[in-house]
Amino acid sequence: MATIQTVRCPNCGSLAERHYLPLVSQIKTQCDVCDYLLVTIDRTGKVVESYAPGLCPAHLAAERKEERRVLRRLSSICHQQNIGMLSSTWFRAVV
Repeated sequence: MATIQTVRCPNCGSLAERHYLPLVSQIKTQCDVCDYLLVTIDRTGKVVESYAPGLCPAHLAAERKEERRVLRRLSSICHQQNIGMLSSTWFRAVV
């Protein structure tokens, strides 16, 4: 019986589905937002089929804008709490 798991799309970050297909020993990850598809063999990880379209520049710009907004808010909270602001590089690695 197939198992379905909700995961983040590695292409666009939206919610995607990962299907574990034991009858054919495959794992299929698909995203309806950006049309990402990856089908692999579960034991070896070899790629059977894949499709990963490029991202729209408007989507990338919106993502960067949101990231800057979050960093500004975090900086404000740290300042209010009298805590030193962590570097944005560290913050990106944690998030």
